Amino acid sequence: MTDSEDSAPEEVSFKNAQEEALYNIEGAAQAVRDQKEKQRQIRKRRAEVRKDEKEKKLAKLADLESKKLSGDFLESIAPTTPADTPSATNYNRIKSFECESAGETEEELDAKEEEDSVLDAGATHFNVVSSKEILKDSKHRSNNAWDFKQSMMFGSGVAREPHHKKQVQKLKQAAAKSSIIKA
Repeated sequence: MTDSEDSAPEEVSFKNAQEEALYNIEGAAQAVRDQKEKQRQIRKRRAEVRKDEKEKKLAKLADLESKKLSGDFLESIAPTTPADTPSATNYNRIKSFECESAGETEEELDAKEEEDSVLDAGATHFNVVSSKEILKDSKHRSNNAWDFKQSMMFGSGVAREPHHKKQVQKLKQAAAKSSIIKA
């Protein structure tokens, strides 16, 4: 061991310790102020960038608005479609020719097709049912599945006995073994 490890700590006067503590506190406060200033500068830069982006967007929208056709011009153009291009309604229509509809017009055929295409599926009703309710209520369970389960558990193929009969059988087997061993 050396002398420096065994020696007492240096004596520091109260005034020196107080000055050092104040210096450390001031340094910490200055660090907090610097950090806040940095954050303020970062927020300011972000706000400027957003402002520039907004100005560019508005300028772009104004440019597009200036290229837009005027409303008077659009109203003056007649709403006609070229005759050689098929319209959307005719393009997706399926035409079928049936013997019974020979005297009907195309509009009547379209109305009939729309009526035939609608299927009445009926109303659907959903219920939340617990497993106990399923076992109790026969309307929630499938008869075939229930019959299969019952036949597998209690049918003639499975010999199930009450517990007391099984114990009697074990006693008989034990007695038979002991009689074989004695003989």
